[in-house]
Amino acid sequence: TPDGLIASSWHPMVGQGRLQLPIQEDGTALVVHSLCRHLNMTRDVELVHDLYWEFVRPAADFLMLFRDHNTGLPHASHDLWEEQHGVFLFTCSTVYAALEAAAELTESLGEAEQARLYRIGAAEIRQGVSQHFYDPETQRFAFMLHVAEDGTLRRDMRLDSSMAGVFTFGMLPAGDPRVVNTMRALQRNLQNRLSVGGVARHTDDYYHHVNGNYEEC
Repeated sequence: TPDGLIASSWHPMVGQGRLQLPIQEDGTALVVHSLCRHLNMTRDVELVHDLYWEFVRPAADFLMLFRDHNTGLPHASHDLWEEQHGVFLFTCSTVYAALEAAAELTESLGEAEQARLYRIGAAEIRQGVSQHFYDPETQRFAFMLHVAEDGTLRRDMRLDSSMAGVFTFGMLPAGDPRVVNTMRALQRNLQNRLSVGGVARHTDDYYHHVNGNYEEC
């Protein structure tokens, strides 16, 4: 919660034998991002003042702090499908966007130094994604990073539709070759070939499967 308390959650507070925050960090990031964009569009002065100090600032500060300072990336949390725990490309993309949006709003309120820090945090996440998520062998991004007990990172190359967040949230341009290769891989492997169309959530997605076949969904 904005005041630092652990909110109610169905996620486990223990994983791999140690305590973990039972959160989906993308949930916090998406609210910050959306709210900042709304406030910048409406210029509702009273609402801006109230929500900035009561929510945007503490939430953005949390997004800054809840990171690995060696990689710049967010710490592990749960994915948007509420199935796995790790560091996800989608989460990194939304946290990047939230910090950029918070920086814009913060700057408009005269908090130039804080805005600068948010932009530095966003840049560090983008750099961390380029360094740790990109797989030279496949020439595309990984879906997630598994964090070992010693802190080392292992790429998970399964495909997930949420990986599109890397450009839809503005972290990298859609024309970046790494993004293009990632999206082509999603199209080849997750697209429903039937006329109804659509895209599976991720590799081996069990949701609404018939005999494990996307084309019979």
